Amino acid sequence: MDQDSARHVLHEFNQVYLTGKSREIKYSVLTSEAKTRNLEAMISPIHDREHHITGFRGIARDVTDKTKMLADLKNSLSEIELREQKYRLLADNSMDIIWVLDASTLRFTYISPSIETVRGYTVEEALNEPLDSVFPQEELVKVLGLFSEEIEKDKTGLYDPNRRINIETRQYTKDKRILWVEISAKFLRNEKGEPVAAQGSTRDISHRKQVEQERDKFAEDLTAARLVQQEIIPQRSPSSELVEIAFRYLPMEEVGGDYFTFVDFREHDSLGVFIGDVSGHGVPAALYTMTVKAVTDRLFRKYNLNPSRFMEVLNNEMHIAMSKHFLTGIYGFFSYGDDPNSVNFSFSKGGHPYPVFYNSKTGRAEYLNSQGRAMGFFEDEKFPHRNIVLNRGDRIYLYTDGLIEVTDTEQKIFGFEKFLDLVNGANSKFRSIDDTLDYIVRTVNAFNPNYDQEDDMVIIGIEIR
Repeated sequence: MDQDSARHVLHEFNQVYLTGKSREIKYSVLTSEAKTRNLEAMISPIHDREHHITGFRGIARDVTDKTKMLADLKNSLSEIELREQKYRLLADNSMDIIWVLDASTLRFTYISPSIETVRGYTVEEALNEPLDSVFPQEELVKVLGLFSEEIEKDKTGLYDPNRRINIETRQYTKDKRILWVEISAKFLRNEKGEPVAAQGSTRDISHRKQVEQERDKFAEDLTAARLVQQEIIPQRSPSSELVEIAFRYLPMEEVGGDYFTFVDFREHDSLGVFIGDVSGHGVPAALYTMTVKAVTDRLFRKYNLNPSRFMEVLNNEMHIAMSKHFLTGIYGFFSYGDDPNSVNFSFSKGGHPYPVFYNSKTGRAEYLNSQGRAMGFFEDEKFPHRNIVLNRGDRIYLYTDGLIEVTDTEQKIFGFEKFLDLVNGANSKFRSIDDTLDYIVRTVNAFNPNYDQEDDMVIIGIEIR
């Protein structure tokens, strides 16, 4: 479009933003063949749950041919005839219901044929229909109240006589279903400028309302799921004579499927740790984490010293519970070794990123390779366990793939090689396990400062005392 049209459109959008009300705009655009096309659009604001304007919605119509037709009519018809032809041309060919309502009788004097498509009534039936059968009672009160307010405003002389009144309300269909509709109307006036009728259009917005309601319901479900998920995630690190534990949990804005927990088995002088990641995001993934928590809480009591069996039973239960998702995870426990200065770490893994072992004597980190596929796909999978002897100052890092799968501006993934180098660097720079976690998280985030976090991030650091 040219600069004048662009300024005009920008001004109209600004008016919608300032007033919070819908607005009809007319403007011109240039086609790729440099031809001018005339458009009309009704622009409405989009509000969030706090009633802040977050965007605009609208439908544009190409009225070039209609405009030319009207121009031709104007050359051969009187002004009154032109207005009648224009109105009927629009009304008879619109999917919206075009209507005129007499202000004194509150009866329709004109209704377009689209009434039958939208509400199921013929034009003749609709012209004889009283308003209390058009609207549910509470909606009728709201609509009439709004029009009464506008008439009172009119008496002050302070308002634009050509202003439009816009309202979203509900109407009955012939078979007594409820439709959500958007009404846009203005007053028709006599020679004295007094309102004698209302002329307007009614648009079926039921589908849009359904989408909005589903969106709002989804947002409520997300909020509820997020609150529940926050309740099951540990709020602080457990105390243990065996190890020092620290963790960082960075949930994505939308709820995800990461879950972790610690269990102190005092009767065995051991400490269990589970970390898991349900595939996907949103409410389904969050709900499955509740299932994972319920199952693992039960398995802790029975298989706390048997990681392989723990994972086998967990896999079978997830196979039954999850049809379109899967679970990766690690279960392991720390216990005193034969040497009083050593601690054993015994674990089994199912499809999860390898644990990282930092050897305090060599000053190097390495991945602890272990077999085991993701859980939930097949029954009766095997999950071999691995045991490693740790000494004072040694560290184990458990984490979810959200840390590994961050991408830079060129869509290159952070990856496992960089992550192992990062753990090495963190341990060479910092003595505290907490400081190493902060450094790891900062470095991953700095990999792409503009990265829109697409997954939860969890990292647990465990140091042998």
